[in-house]
Amino acid sequence: MSHDLHPGQRDPDLVPLAPVALVLGVVMVVTALAVVVEIPRLTSDYGIMVVAAGVLYLVGAGSLMHWGIDQLRNRSDQA
Repeated sequence: MSHDLHPGQRDPDLVPLAPVALVLGVVMVVTALAVVVEIPRLTSDYGIMVVAAGVLYLVGAGSLMHWGIDQLRNRSDQA
């Protein structure tokens, strides 16, 4: 399915996924906060790449939350 969207427009087919993305992002952040006490042990076992993986994980969670909030905000603007 191909839509000709301008940069400011949102794909209406993806709007129902916004609450799911927002909840998933929040769950990912809460999970990361619960595991943060294990980072020193994991770093001593596996090296500094654990920190890099954690940062990438949090970037993904933040991106999901940002996208979900943006979609929900645009949906309310269009209504």
